[in-house]
Amino acid sequence: MAYSDYYTACSDDIDPHFCADCDSPTEKGRIRRGGWLRHAAYPAVMVDPTSAAVWNTAIAAGDFIVLPELSGTFDGGAPKYGPGFGDTKEKFLGADYAAVIKDPSYKENWPHYRSLVGKSSWHLVYVTETQLHISGVPVTVAPKNPITENVDDDVIWESEVKWFETFTPAPHDAPMEIFTCTPGEGGAVTTFEFMTGSKATEGIDNDDVNAGSTNTGTSGQDIVAPDGAFATAGPEFCFMAEPLTEPAKTTWYNTAINNGDIGPGETFEVADSAPWRIYYTTAATEFTGPVEFRLP
Repeated sequence: MAYSDYYTACSDDIDPHFCADCDSPTEKGRIRRGGWLRHAAYPAVMVDPTSAAVWNTAIAAGDFIVLPELSGTFDGGAPKYGPGFGDTKEKFLGADYAAVIKDPSYKENWPHYRSLVGKSSWHLVYVTETQLHISGVPVTVAPKNPITENVDDDVIWESEVKWFETFTPAPHDAPMEIFTCTPGEGGAVTTFEFMTGSKATEGIDNDDVNAGSTNTGTSGQDIVAPDGAFATAGPEFCFMAEPLTEPAKTTWYNTAINNGDIGPGETFEVADSAPWRIYYTTAATEFTGPVEFRLP
């Protein structure tokens, strides 16, 4: 094979550079909103990341968690170089990227930030003034809640987010309507406590529920039992209990192939035992990842 044929697939062309009009607005800084996108949903979202319908589909599936009000920064990346060849001393491999996001919702979001620790299947989504960006790979998240001695300072979540990829995430026009809070009475989100757990023997009662793990849910919405809420070392009898004042859930979802209805003869059955409505497995079961309990 001739060398000229060998290198025909290589191109030294670059895309053109565009000059903005004199009165064109510039993009303003600060990470103002964002969220976490599950890796399995990334290809579908990237078909059209400007579409609110695409994002709403991901939200409905539990594949996108919205963070509606943030303050944060993105470092633009620390370049990484590898050895070059020929007359090239070195080549650009990509960059280590880092973002810091601050969330003012403190107490209610402890379960959320705790559940991010150790996860390796979520992409960072971050929005500046008008542009949305999505990390090309899953990220590592290290949440913390620094507390100062100043009595006027707020206690907030401050998460360090890190990843490596070959180039900085592309900007897309952000569908701002998806980055909204769900208001409860008085303009605030109404939350409640629900319980999760598992045991080696069959039969779940109120004593088992009260000895379980406490989680926080949003009233009137689907419940997401976090990863690790149920059996992790082997199959056990699993349960989730919500207050009877919450609307009953009719389906459950773990993965695209592990989900179903709730009711007699199903993986999860349900029984009322005041003050709880208890969803429980009738056979020893093991789950990996969060389990959602969904409204009709």
